Amino acid sequence: MNLIIESLEALIQDGLTKEEFHTLVENFKCDFNEDVEYFLLEKAYSSCVASQSRTFLVRDEEKLNEILGYFTLSHKTISFNSEVSANERKKLTGSKQSDGLSGILIAQLGKNTNASVNIKGMLLLNEAENLCNQIFETIALRVVILEHDDVEELHRFYGENHYKILDKASDKNNHLFLRYKRLDRNLN
Repeated sequence: MNLIIESLEALIQDGLTKEEFHTLVENFKCDFNEDVEYFLLEKAYSSCVASQSRTFLVRDEEKLNEILGYFTLSHKTISFNSEVSANERKKLTGSKQSDGLSGILIAQLGKNTNASVNIKGMLLLNEAENLCNQIFETIALRVVILEHDDVEELHRFYGENHYKILDKASDKNNHLFLRYKRLDRNLN
């Protein structure tokens, strides 16, 4: 299996229509998270066209008609609540007085549970982080942000990958956790 990561934006620039995209993704299923599935099927194309986010499709070079997984990146600004310590603020932004930060948002990350090949979530996260590192090198956004449901498996997965809990995210039911990971380069 030879995996390729394709930018939806590049595919659209090459002429991929919304109808062709829907045909490509119509068999995508994410049993773990309906929101991840819904975003790809209903919002990814228009969000990309509107330059609100960038979605990247993971496919097997030998089975280009099958999406194995995907991730979506965007930009997010978050405001710190009063529980974020001055030291944590300084570590994230360089200033103890900072009210918030801007970062790279891993907005979606999901694998296709209908796919003929099962890829690991770690592979998707690594690919997303590779692009985050490129963004960091280009425009110096040094914090990766993500939100996830309050599910033990997700707490373990993101914790093992060095994402620290910053806060509960501000969703309607307050059931999402906001995590971050700082990208560092020693340029000395």
